[in-house]
Amino acid sequence: MRLILASVMFVVAAGAQADDCSKWGASMEEGEGGSRMVARICNAAGGELTIECGAPGTLAMAFGPPGGFTPPGDNPEFVGRFSIKVGSQSFERDMTYADMDSLLYLDLKSKDDLTAALGKAEAISFASTKAGIAETKFPLNGAASALKKVKAACPRG
Repeated sequence: MRLILASVMFVVAAGAQADDCSKWGASMEEGEGGSRMVARICNAAGGELTIECGAPGTLAMAFGPPGGFTPPGDNPEFVGRFSIKVGSQSFERDMTYADMDSLLYLDLKSKDDLTAALGKAEAISFASTKAGIAETKFPLNGAASALKKVKAACPRG
């Protein structure tokens, strides 16, 4: 009986985590530098997108492609050009690979066109032929509220 109950609780907990991740949310998370506010979403394919405070006046966006990412030639200092689409707008930006996290990072200026578009469109997608990443899409419903919480937690600068 205990085993069945434990199994049911595990399945319910796993389902709750999947539901939480598939919608934008912002919460305090522990990291190397201590607690920080992070906005997060994932997609059904297994990709993840986070946004948190960067240097004063910037936000740090981290993109984790589905299935993880190994840069071409295992280059730990890989920088790749990405096509980022937000609604009907397209942006070409360089994203930097962080070997320690296996994520691709982009610094966004708080008053950048890409940053402004995040709260106004239905979806954002990332693609890069140089990095071998097919289009990976995330919904933006709820992103404006999550980003507002992150921005409120960022140092002024």
